[in-house]
Amino acid sequence: MSNLHGKNKAKHVVSLFRRIAHNYDLLNTLMSAGRHHSWRKQAVKMLKLPEQKEGISLDVATGTGDFSIEISKLENVKKVFGIDFAKEMVVLAHKKSQKLSTMNQDFFYLQADALFLPFRNDVFQYVTIGFGIRNFYDLSKGLSEVRRVLKDDGELAILEIVKHEKNIFSKIFFRCFDFAAPLLGYIFARDRSAYKYLTKSAEMFFTANELTNYMDNQGFKIVSKKSLAFGNVSILICMKK
Repeated sequence: MSNLHGKNKAKHVVSLFRRIAHNYDLLNTLMSAGRHHSWRKQAVKMLKLPEQKEGISLDVATGTGDFSIEISKLENVKKVFGIDFAKEMVVLAHKKSQKLSTMNQDFFYLQADALFLPFRNDVFQYVTIGFGIRNFYDLSKGLSEVRRVLKDDGELAILEIVKHEKNIFSKIFFRCFDFAAPLLGYIFARDRSAYKYLTKSAEMFFTANELTNYMDNQGFKIVSKKSLAFGNVSILICMKK
């Protein structure tokens, strides 16, 4: 982990998610005790609904598309874009969106780098990032890109695992996560190292308060926030300053 910076981190993370793509949903469910869908729902409920009838949403680091599908349920969202740097994830997200029973929304999934978003300025009413920002190889650049494509009255929803605060329940949660993730990765995907990275990346990331301060320094104001899983999962709703 110590040498994973810049382009080295980018290559490592792309390779990792390409390997685990087909087991990603199962392992997310197991590692979160089935709560990750609920967490996304809560994040979407925290967004405000603008007066305009239709809006466009972007899900960055979309994975298999769960966050993009969740936000598509908002009445005013008619087009949903999702980007991920792992082609295998993009393919799975597209297949998942095609299985929806109601198709009032248009879904578009692209293989792209979050640090070089292929979109115009000020185009998205919503941007979502679920369990993705700690994998950015240049977090400041990635957030600058998000800020560029977000409308002035748009909202950014971040759902992320954060470093544990100093309380006993938080520490227990993190210890269990650190033990269970690589074990489940080995049992179901024969890939212990990939899930070991995911736990270590969380341990090296911000606490919830540090993330809030960082977002403020990157030109975002925090509209609302919520802590989950004994403080180890954080939802931030942000707007441009």
